[in-house]
Amino acid sequence: MTAARAAGLLSIPVVADRLGISRTSVYDLIARGDLGDVVDVGTATRSRVRVTEAGLAACIERRTHRARRGRAA
Repeated sequence: MTAARAAGLLSIPVVADRLGISRTSVYDLIARGDLGDVVDVGTATRSRVRVTEAGLAACIERRTHRARRGRAA
């Protein structure tokens, strides 16, 4: 098991799969701050961004809350 996996860090393709969106859309969510803080586990020459499990869960919760509120109105 890698250190990133042990720490609850998710790769971009895993996040995309869980959300049912493209990797480009995941990067858009990161740029807007919707996935919380991200971790770069790469080297000086190559970035390897990871999203925390907590950041993904919070994003899903916020979006679920917005959808519920929208239906109730």
